[in-house]
Amino acid sequence: MRKILFVLFPILLSFLAFRGLFLTYFQQDEWHAFGAILANGMGYVTLQQSWMRLLFSGDRVGARFLIYLLFSKFGLNATPYFILSLGLHAVNAWLVYILAKKILKDRLIAYVSGVIFLFSGVASQSYTWLGTFSGSVPNMTFMLLSIFFYLKYLLQEERPLFLLESLIMLWISFLFKETGFFLFIFYPAIYFIFKRNILKTIKVHLPFFIYALLIFYLRINEVIAPVGTSANLETGSNSFGTIFLNAILYPLQGFSQLIFPPNVIYGVSSFFSSVIFKIAPYTTESDIFSQTQVAPFISLLITIILLLFLYKIIRSKTNQSFVFPIYFSSLFVFLSFVPYFIIKKTDAFLEPRYYYNGLFASSILISILLVVLLRKKRAIFYVSAIAAFIGILFFNISSIKDEIQFQVDAAIDRKYILSEILKTVPHLPKKVIFYVDGNSIGYYGLPDLKVPFQSGLGQTLLVIYAEKKEISPKFLQESSIAKTEGEGFLYGILDQNYKEIDGRGFGYFWDKSELLKQAKKTQDVKNSVYAFFYDSENHKLSNTSDKIRNGLFK
Repeated sequence: MRKILFVLFPILLSFLAFRGLFLTYFQQDEWHAFGAILANGMGYVTLQQSWMRLLFSGDRVGARFLIYLLFSKFGLNATPYFILSLGLHAVNAWLVYILAKKILKDRLIAYVSGVIFLFSGVASQSYTWLGTFSGSVPNMTFMLLSIFFYLKYLLQEERPLFLLESLIMLWISFLFKETGFFLFIFYPAIYFIFKRNILKTIKVHLPFFIYALLIFYLRINEVIAPVGTSANLETGSNSFGTIFLNAILYPLQGFSQLIFPPNVIYGVSSFFSSVIFKIAPYTTESDIFSQTQVAPFISLLITIILLLFLYKIIRSKTNQSFVFPIYFSSLFVFLSFVPYFIIKKTDAFLEPRYYYNGLFASSILISILLVVLLRKKRAIFYVSAIAAFIGILFFNISSIKDEIQFQVDAAIDRKYILSEILKTVPHLPKKVIFYVDGNSIGYYGLPDLKVPFQSGLGQTLLVIYAEKKEISPKFLQESSIAKTEGEGFLYGILDQNYKEIDGRGFGYFWDKSELLKQAKKTQDVKNSVYAFFYDSENHKLSNTSDKIRNGLFK
């Protein structure tokens, strides 16, 4: 009966936390990937790069291959994507349980670790955003498998086969995402802590060191001279002092942020901003001050408190079995932030997906704290441990539900707008121009964006029609596959343009003056301009084609 309850508990909580996920839809990067797949087929997977680079440095070829397989099989049906994402996340939670049990030899702590990992709010976008999951979630799966084989080597039997299996799993993880690079530091460090032999540590990890140098050689230019979207790296401005400061603060602040999601940290920092600094709450000024100045300090303070409790456990003679697990997990948490030292952040938190790897170890650490408290003989400690566990789950599940609900609301509007346009224009004429205006003050901080889409509505429509074979996917091609994957016709959130290929034409505009310029150039599209007006207050899309056509072609 007890085992059944332990299984039913996370299942019921999963229904509570994730039930809204299947009402969401594709958001941003997915449309770009779908366009690149339609335009280039299997070429999207390799981006015409050298096999040496793809095999040894990854470059997320596995993530692209996974999206390619899903799109080829299921097209624009989002449900299978979500099933796979949540399924892999659940597998990762189970692996956290297995690894925690191997490290601690304690089923209760392992169970609590798996549950806390499963319902993490801070990194929920890693598995609830379809544009993110194909890299982050499988990457974590193979990282955990790599750790599993490494622990078999370290704790059970020093067989070279276990070490080789660990390296192979780490290599596969790089095919999805490169964030496991810190394990090249973690493995020898934890081996030395356990074995206390520097020469043997170097000898055992020689294959790992060689592989690390190869990856470093293949990818160093991207770090030293970042371009495009990578230009937000600190290395782009030679801010090595900032990088050094990040190396200290990111792990110290991030440790508490792995446990308490933004809704908790920002809630506490907002309270302190209003009480201590006398800044009026619920204003733009207070939000900025709270999130950029106070929240980092609150995160740091919480981390220090938690570390003091962990130190007390280490120093206790009755808890010596926790010494190695605490060293192991603490080192893992701090090193998991290494890949992000060079990334700029605008407030207290990094991007949610950057926390996914560190959750493995932070879940173990907070579980140790909770169970040690639970096993104290005094009732107040027992009650405090239960209350803390419930509180952590409550705030994290609330964070997940809020994130999902935000996407559900956006998905309802997006699917409605797309369905209305497709209902009006089920088949494309030889040449077509879409024009969409609205009365919104602007979505996502962009005054000119009148529709709730996070990528260009023009390319979204183009992808849908190309997938239905209403127009050639050539419209989604650029001069190279890499450019197609990196840019793309009408992909930008405010992109508007018109293009003709092989006698067919497709265009999208939101600016009436730009539409007028194009109409003068393309007189033969008079009856093929389809215009719509989106009423953001009533969530209603109106067909204004006749009015706009009459205004354009007087």
